[in-house]
Amino acid sequence: MLDIEKMNRHLQDLGGTYILNHARRCLVIAKKLAEEENLAYDEDILTFSCYFHDISAFKPYRPEGKFDHAEESAKIVPALAAEYSINDAYKISAIEEAVRYHDKCGQGTANETKLLRNADAVDYLGFIAVARDFSKQHEEMTKAIAALKKHLAEFSALLELDSAKRMAEPRIKKLETFLREFEEETFGLY
Repeated sequence: MLDIEKMNRHLQDLGGTYILNHARRCLVIAKKLAEEENLAYDEDILTFSCYFHDISAFKPYRPEGKFDHAEESAKIVPALAAEYSINDAYKISAIEEAVRYHDKCGQGTANETKLLRNADAVDYLGFIAVARDFSKQHEEMTKAIAALKKHLAEFSALLELDSAKRMAEPRIKKLETFLREFEEETFGLY
């Protein structure tokens, strides 16, 4: 059984509530999608994957220079799994797959991979996307708006499961409305 409190502290120490709550939302969304799609999953694989899929985006795990955060996060999985007493080779391999392909459409075969990818995409759409991108770019609204537009396109394209598409639809509409209204209210000056 995973030590969720230890995992919570681990993420909190790395990136505060930003990464911790993203991981927790991904897990909640993934479980909702699994229920709607009637997809079986392993609790440990799904939970660990949801919690640590973005770990390489944060120090001390973040490499220097440009990198594929999903690939780098997957490389960290074996050592990280050992820290949490996950020794089962199948589980480690499944977690690596889910983490490696969480941002790559159509790749990976495990249900946990599909669930994480779709949950992560849903979590980056709607008003939460606005909050996330503006919190990262709080001094540069132009960059925040550009990031929102980019993320809207990228994360919408990752939606594969019918339940994820249904869950994302109102979020996408809200995000599109926000972008349109923002442009109008600022006269394009931001």
